[in-house]
Amino acid sequence: MVISLSALVLLFLSGFIKEGREECLHCLECYDKAWDDGYELGKATGVVNERYRIIRNLINAQMTDEQIIQYAHTSYVELEDVKNQLKVLKGKFEFEMPQ
Repeated sequence: MVISLSALVLLFLSGFIKEGREECLHCLECYDKAWDDGYELGKATGVVNERYRIIRNLINAQMTDEQIIQYAHTSYVELEDVKNQLKVLKGKFEFEMPQ
């Protein structure tokens, strides 16, 4: 698998590669629990926010879905949610929108 040098530099300079990052969310139920954060406010946790921003940067770097899932430690369910939010909200996420 070939990764462009600029994509690697982006990842390292942005501090996105971290040891011990949690595993991907395996099912929709787990994903919903992580997103909701137990407060039933519909706000994502800091970890989810960070992962969404990482995924957005990888999408902007024109990586494939497989590369994004590998580097961001995410799932296809979460990746599709990111893509849908970026499309609907014109490059933003729900948690970045003013209340």
